[in-house]
Amino acid sequence: MKNKLLVFSLFLIFILVFSQTRTPIAHVIERDPPSVFNFGPGGITTFYYRESGKRRVSILYNLQELRGFDPQSHVLMLLSPDRRVENVNYLVEWVDSGGVAVICDELNYSIDVLKVLGIEYSSDVSGIAVARCALGNETIDILIDVAKKLKAVNSDAKPLCFYGIEPIAYNVSLGRGYAIIVGDSSLVINEILSQPTIAKNNTKFVEFLISDRNMLIYEGSRLYTPIYAQVIAQCIDVVLNGLTRVLRWVISERGAVGSLGVALGVTAILMVYIVLKFGIQANPKKYLQLQSTIRNTAESTRERLLIGVSAWEKLEIGMEKE
Repeated sequence: MKNKLLVFSLFLIFILVFSQTRTPIAHVIERDPPSVFNFGPGGITTFYYRESGKRRVSILYNLQELRGFDPQSHVLMLLSPDRRVENVNYLVEWVDSGGVAVICDELNYSIDVLKVLGIEYSSDVSGIAVARCALGNETIDILIDVAKKLKAVNSDAKPLCFYGIEPIAYNVSLGRGYAIIVGDSSLVINEILSQPTIAKNNTKFVEFLISDRNMLIYEGSRLYTPIYAQVIAQCIDVVLNGLTRVLRWVISERGAVGSLGVALGVTAILMVYIVLKFGIQANPKKYLQLQSTIRNTAESTRERLLIGVSAWEKLEIGMEKE
């Protein structure tokens, strides 16, 4: 017991000392990007988990990793990076070999990719709007939110979606593969997928782009903020302040009678816990009576055995004399 108490005390001391340092203990994603690690309204966690149940989904942190995935059976999703995308040549090489890349971005951090594909940004589409997209022989309306109109300087680029009469999405052929460029990254964010009626066509559009391929999601250009160990001290401080306020309220607001009631309530809870943990103990008097009965029975049996042994010895001596 003493050893456990010592270990626990040392552990508490370590936590208190550690909580005063600026040691990073975790990293939290910045802003509200369409990331699989963002559970906020702008994240794509809902989409990620849905797709994980339908197909194999992998996360990439460097486009060089594309060389490890068969371009004929995978589609790459590159959604609104938070900083400039590097190693674009690996993406171009992979698509040229038969891969499909879906690039959705209304910012300028995918601009190096768009330049290679012959697509340029045009004017903004502010707020929420509706765009019309062609899916084979079918046309559907999808919801867009703060998007970019696009223009093509590549003759192999075919318009796919329109806001009014201006394109916001293109299909660009490249070697044996192709790339889909969309001027909006919010097509399947959590906020939209939480509204089934609105999400229906957006989901249908993205599923059409993915087809029956496995999916790769690029997460390599995100920004993260470190969380330091000092947050532990802040949490401890919040808990202690909360307990102090509760006790102050109990004593000052409820008075002595109220405090006694709270104490009795806590005692009752502890008693219930002890009963549930250890059970209800038997009456000690019954236990003592049982022990006395057992002791008397044992003593009586011992005396009888001694009488029997004595009689057997006398009988044996008599037989020897004869």
